Order: sequence, then structure tokens, then C-alpha cells
Amino acid sequence: MITKDAFIVIKKEVEEAINQAFQYAKDNEVNEGDFILFLANAEYIKEYKDTPVNPFIVDYRANKRHDKERMNFLLDFINKHYNFPINETSDTAYSITLELMIYSHIWESKPYLRQIKKLANLCQSIDYDWSVAIPSKKKQEYIRNNIRDIFLNSNLSLHSIITNGFHSSLRNAFAHSDYLIDINNSIINLKNYSGEHWELKRLSINEWTVRFSYSFLLCYLFSNKIEEEKLQLSKDYYSVKLKRKNGSNAEGLIQFDHIRNSFRGLITNI
Repeated sequence: MITKDAFIVIKKEVEEAINQAFQYAKDNEVNEGDFILFLANAEYIKEYKDTPVNPFIVDYRANKRHDKERMNFLLDFINKHYNFPINETSDTAYSITLELMIYSHIWESKPYLRQIKKLANLCQSIDYDWSVAIPSKKKQEYIRNNIRDIFLNSNLSLHSIITNGFHSSLRNAFAHSDYLIDINNSIINLKNYSGEHWELKRLSINEWTVRFSYSFLLCYLFSNKIEEEKLQLSKDYYSVKLKRKNGSNAEGLIQFDHIRNSFRGLITNI
């Protein structure tokens, strides 16, 4: 359970952390236009490597389509269970099971994690990475070392948002059905606990709801922030470093079409 007032505080904290990180990324990009490439979801698509198509794609929309149903389900659940018709959420074994599923999918979503990793890279002032690879295993280590701690090193609050939301004990417990929801005592017992110092053995439903709120708000508001940044683009063209088919750098321009909500890239020194 979480009260409306407590939820509003967390939402404000997450919004401020996202805004801070986005501004920091813009201010610390190593190449002019790297932040635009981030907004344009520029990616290397290896399936195009041996085709006539340049595999370095601007505005690669397959990621968004891949994540569409997960995000739609998340939004539907939030609107139904976190609209606060009363001053607090109402928790049942059914709703918590759905929350655990949503939580696991958030922290397993490769398109989502790739975007956060790209933002972390910009905050670290390194070249835009067209081919961010999210591992299928050991995500705890990857999220901790390659995303969360990057924000920590830049003194950005997204570090604490991820810390407050993500815990692999919860994700793994749901994935392997190693949990027991005790509604009468307001406890979630995690049966995957093996005694490691970092693991969770149990947590109260109230503690769970806080972790869930941090996680889904970060996912939802992060996506919204990208769309907000697109709407604020006002130039006709933005200078960027694009890639030729062979992977070499090329001077280029990116244009954003506000009507179609789409980006188009053009190499200018072929």
C-alpha cells in the first residue's frame, strides 16, 4: 500500500532526477549532436550488414514496436490501480502478482535498458554508442555497474532512483515462481533467498509498493521525457556525426518532422 501523498513525493523525485540527467547529458555530450542521436534512437542493426541498406539507422522504430504491448499494459494498469480514488492503493494477491510481472518486464526490457544506458553514456561524455548490447544474463551486474553507477559517478540522482526501485531478488523470484504473498500479514516472502548479504528474504507489501512505484514511474516518465524533448526541437537541421555503411564517421544532418514525429538523417560528406 502507498498513500497518494507518498506517491506524489516519489513522482516528483523521479521527475526531477530525469530532468537533471537529461540536462546533464545535453551539457556534457562529447560530440555536437550526440543528444539528438539519442532522441532519434539511432542504432546499428546487424541484420542489414550484408545488404545494400546502411545498418546505422536513424529513428529505428522496431524497438518501440517491440516494447509497445508492455508499455500499453503498464499504462492501463497504472490508470486503474494508481489513480487514487481513495487516499491509498488497495492491494490484493492478484494486483501484487501483476505488479511483480510488470516490474520484472520493466527491468528485463532491452529497448528500455538500451535507452537508459545511452543516456548514461552521454552523461559520461563518451561517443554515442550505436550498438549498445544488453546481456541476457547477469542483468543485476550490468544495471548496477554499467548504468546505475555511471549516474552515481556524475553525481546524478537517477542513481538513487534505480537503487530504490531495482532489486534482482524480486525480479528473479517472480521469474522462477519463488515468492509467496501473505496478504494477512502484509508480507512478500522470497523463496530464492540463499543467505547472500545483498539478497532480500522478505519485504512488507508497503516496501514492495515503494519499489514498484520507483520502477514504473522511472520507466513511464523516462519515455515521456524523450517525447517532450522531441517537441522542443526547433531547428530545421541538427549537425551530427553519422556513420557510413562501413562504420566510419561522417558529417551529417538530422531533421525532425514534428507532424510525423520522425527523424531523418543525411550524410553530407559522402
